[in-house]
Amino acid sequence: MRIEYIDAFTLIGLSVRTKNVFELTPKTAKVAPLWNEFSRICLPLLAASPKLYGAYTAYESDASGEYDLIACADGLNLKQLEPVLSQTEYTQQSVTIEAGKYLIFSAKGKMPHTIIQLWGEVWRYFNAYDCEHVRLFKTDFEYYKADNEVEIAIGVE
Repeated sequence: MRIEYIDAFTLIGLSVRTKNVFELTPKTAKVAPLWNEFSRICLPLLAASPKLYGAYTAYESDASGEYDLIACADGLNLKQLEPVLSQTEYTQQSVTIEAGKYLIFSAKGKMPHTIIQLWGEVWRYFNAYDCEHVRLFKTDFEYYKADNEVEIAIGVE
């Protein structure tokens, strides 16, 4: 992992409100269905090799509270989404990743197993008694660098 200062940037995509406990059971999980819908509706609208992100924002409290997840891409705009929104239950959302210091976790491997494992690493790190950083719970994001490579950026003080 590494610390990196990231300038603010804005993304557009489809959003859902969820919490981690919902994601433990397929019946209540919202993340996988969101990504499936994003792939079906949004990916065909994008140019070749888009930068894909999962943005986390509007935290209710901490890792146990509700949050918004926006499946998004750097090349997506609201006008592209308007005609296809009637095909989905999800809403379009614009999200600004706040400028600031982020702790970056990286992994390579088969998705979604790799991203799930990497989130486990994030939670273990921040739950450790000797954790060196304080998580902000403002904006965090996943950046899918390739089909088998991902980074998770967690905003820290």
